[in-house]
Order: sequence, then structure tokens, then C-alpha cells
Amino acid sequence: MGKTYKPLDDILKKSGVRYEAIARNMGITYNALYRIRLAPNKLTLDKLKELEKAAGLEDNSIYDLMKNFNY
Repeated sequence: MGKTYKPLDDILKKSGVRYEAIARNMGITYNALYRIRLAPNKLTLDKLKELEKAAGLEDNSIYDLMKNFNY
């Protein structure tokens, strides 16, 4: 499988919430979260906000990170 987007992984790890719990909080499978981590540029704004909330992150923390995503 491909490489996940490291800056996104780093911010999710710093949240202290495990990937399994983030996926459960979003109502998706762990594999779906993995696909998000592979290609976060495919997230809609709503899903991005949902990911921030599920990980217990501040508003716009992932949004600000995604501004620098290399497409």
C-alpha cells in the first residue's frame, strides 16, 4: 500500500486519540480512515471538519495543514 501523508499522521498522533477511535467517532471503518490518510486532498470541507472533531482537534487545524498539501 501507499504512503500516508505524514503531516496529517503527525497531527492526528499528537491529538492522543487512536486511529480506531477517530474512525469510530466519524462513523467510518479503520480502512476508510486509512484511505483518507493516503489522500487527504480528496476530503470535502464537511469531512475535514468531522475529522478534526473526531480527533478532538481545534477548528481549522487540519484545514490549515491541508493548505500546504502537495497535489
